[in-house]
Amino acid sequence: MTIEQLQYFYAVSVHKTFSLAALEMNITQSALSKQIAKLEQELGIFLFDRSHRQITLTHDGQQLLKDAKLILKDYEKMLDHLQTIKEENHNTIKIAMLPIFSHYDLAHKLNDFSKNHPHIHLIIDKLKNEIYIIN
Repeated sequence: MTIEQLQYFYAVSVHKTFSLAALEMNITQSALSKQIAKLEQELGIFLFDRSHRQITLTHDGQQLLKDAKLILKDYEKMLDHLQTIKEENHNTIKIAMLPIFSHYDLAHKLNDFSKNHPHIHLIIDKLKNEIYIIN
């Protein structure tokens, strides 16, 4: 089962027709029907009663719909959270400085930069004054 299949199932459940759900999901009706059939086959249950013009959920379909709503809501929250993280990381500058750079008044210049660009998060790491010898 994929998120995409759950989204298709939800769309069909809401619209009660494959044609309207396919329009909303921007796929062909036959592709949507195939995905729903794959989902039903994987789960081993029928999700829809197709004996009428307007399809209805079976009892099993109603149970899946309850869970699918929660899963899809959590999925959207996760995507929003990831977008926030991406935006935060996109606006971050990491700088590593040796202690000697304090003699050049870089802290004052970086502070001015932060005031002029409040949307950018500066991370400044001071490195230790260590000498590494590589043989």
